[in-house]
Amino acid sequence: MSEKLSFDWFIAKIHEVFDRLPDYRKFSPNLRYSVKEAVLGAFALFFSQSPSFLAYQQAMQQAQRRNNAQSLFGIEQIPSDNQIRNLLDPLEPGLFYPMFSNTFEHLEKGGHLKGYRFFEGCLLVPLDGTE
Repeated sequence: MSEKLSFDWFIAKIHEVFDRLPDYRKFSPNLRYSVKEAVLGAFALFFSQSPSFLAYQQAMQQAQRRNNAQSLFGIEQIPSDNQIRNLLDPLEPGLFYPMFSNTFEHLEKGGHLKGYRFFEGCLLVPLDGTE
């Protein structure tokens, strides 16, 4: 029996993948953000309706003494846009494929994709045109 489909399951799986991402920087005591924090910050942006994820999280932190980046994604420190770019640019897209395949397999095993199958069992998949 597969695990229940939930946001917590999804976050746990992306943490598993993001924990294994390489860090190509030379060690320095001045390193402030981890690659994982940068990836989570970039990923969390998709769950925000604010044009500036970082500014929104900082305002929430000031007003409520906590923010969604911490409570939903486990991000301790939120890197800036430039820091996120600098940390993520060297990463190959293939490093993220396990996140998608894990999610797909979980959805398939749980029967959540049945309603999206059509002619001869093919799966209908919308694409956003980035590739």
